[in-house]
Amino acid sequence: MRILSMSSLLISLLVGCAGRQQTLAYWDAVTHAEPDVALAHAPDDHTRRYAQVLHTLMSGPASEARPDLEELMEVGRPRVARASTRLLVHLMRLESDWTGIAEMLGRSPEATFAAAMSEAPPEVLHQPEHAVTLPAPSNDFGVPTVTVVVNDEQRQFWIDTGAASSVVASDVAVAAGVSPLEASMDVGTATNIEVGVSAAVIDDLRVGPLKVQHHPVFIVDAAALTFDYEDKVVKIDGILGWPLIQQLHLELDYAAETLTMHPPGDHSDGRQSLYWLGFPVLPGATGDAQNLRFFLDTGAATSSLMPGYLDRAPTVSGRRVTFGIGGAGGWETVTGTQIDDVSVEVGGATVHFDTMEAYPQDFNYVLDADGVLGSDVGRGKRMRLDYPCRTFALEESDG
Repeated sequence: MRILSMSSLLISLLVGCAGRQQTLAYWDAVTHAEPDVALAHAPDDHTRRYAQVLHTLMSGPASEARPDLEELMEVGRPRVARASTRLLVHLMRLESDWTGIAEMLGRSPEATFAAAMSEAPPEVLHQPEHAVTLPAPSNDFGVPTVTVVVNDEQRQFWIDTGAASSVVASDVAVAAGVSPLEASMDVGTATNIEVGVSAAVIDDLRVGPLKVQHHPVFIVDAAALTFDYEDKVVKIDGILGWPLIQQLHLELDYAAETLTMHPPGDHSDGRQSLYWLGFPVLPGATGDAQNLRFFLDTGAATSSLMPGYLDRAPTVSGRRVTFGIGGAGGWETVTGTQIDDVSVEVGGATVHFDTMEAYPQDFNYVLDADGVLGSDVGRGKRMRLDYPCRTFALEESDG
């Protein structure tokens, strides 16, 4: 009898261990955006459905995933419910569903912010009927900019796929007559510094032939958008963020310093080379690791890696370094690992970096990315960016 009990206990322990390993393998695959692998390791129906949601987000219109996320948020297992809630909030921001966010988040500062936004008229987008090329000079950081007319006030705005919202500096808002709504909150930046933002809507925003009415923006204090950089003062007047960029088909020619805007249509090349998981994501590889996931952040001057990359490329070695990074609100010092001679394969091209730094970065998203590709990845090239067709490409420039 005792032997039988010990055998049963041993079997239970083995089954429990196997179950935990399966669950760990599942969440590793989920957080690294590998839905097919996650489906193979899904321990139950809830986790299986969440993996299918990721597959939908990576292959089809993001809105198609919303019904499943709403249900899993209510009935899914705790970890699935938490992940579904966080991803759903990101999706609602992308869709400017401010009423839904306000109802979901209750009395939080973000709910108050969203409630104020929900009272503004809905955004209306008028895209160009023909391809148009505009000047897009890079600023001192190497980030492309374009002339934007805000209620008849002309300024240079950054083109920033990493911005969760378009931004206007407080002094520009005053000059252009963009009045803040009665809501504000603190938001994170590229550093650990938080800055205060106010909700607002630009009545009329134009970029060449592109016209946007009632465009939601964050107003940020001008001082937080002013930097000392290489013995000069650099000021950001405004930022065109991902919620607008994701509706367009753009070509950024970094060599010629131009931006070409194409009319909407089916320009797909048949590849799924760009998708969204709370942040625009690119699949890629290096000589030391395959099946990597990179955030695309054209507002970042310098590409970088994250510590998870070192786990996926165990033969890579580097040296500890300390360096400065900047974002809205100022600069901070971080410590990371510097790696020599990194070649990144992305968008049909191979981009070589003499050095890259790997360091922790707080993106607060559902994806455990391997790195961030900034504007330096497009240097000397033409970047094709067409989220409606899930297309990203780096091509040779004529400039």
